[in-house]
Amino acid sequence: MFVSMDFDQIAVKITFFIVMTLLALVGNVIWYWLKSDLGKRGYETHLLYGHLDDLFNAREVMKVNQDPIVRDQYKRTLNWLTIVFILFIALPIGALIYESKTNKLRAYDKLLNQELTGIVKSKYIDSSNHMNEYLELSREEASTKINVTMYDSLYEKVQIGDNINKLSGDSTIYLNRQGSTILIVLNRNRYFN
Repeated sequence: MFVSMDFDQIAVKITFFIVMTLLALVGNVIWYWLKSDLGKRGYETHLLYGHLDDLFNAREVMKVNQDPIVRDQYKRTLNWLTIVFILFIALPIGALIYESKTNKLRAYDKLLNQELTGIVKSKYIDSSNHMNEYLELSREEASTKINVTMYDSLYEKVQIGDNINKLSGDSTIYLNRQGSTILIVLNRNRYFN
């Protein structure tokens, strides 16, 4: 898992793990303080279940207790539990969105920096590898198999015998066929929407 990640990716994942662990710890400390205090006030509590009952009992303590300090303490406790719960749900969703956009950016950069040069010797769809599209390019007595699934319409437009040329860093693919040139430009928006 960490083999293909750079240092920044690892640091983000470790930071996320630490933040989620701290949120879980804070939430548990607050919750079990609430359970302990409710038990002291005569309410039935259980360490491993009955959490919803604890919330209802805490609301009841806020309603029936005349001491403003106790009511304020329970109000703050319930507010903190709500904040921790919302963050515990929202942060993983945000992390998934961030990871998705980062992976798309990496995919585009990989395509942009890939060099394609040679004559198309064959093209095929590999049914044993998720139906990925491959081209076999021959160049100076050597042939290379390249996965072109992520290139926009390249597989559909290329024909066996075409001379294909794309330099590293260039977003344009040149297909030379019988004296004419077909241009295929990588669609950057595909990877950022």
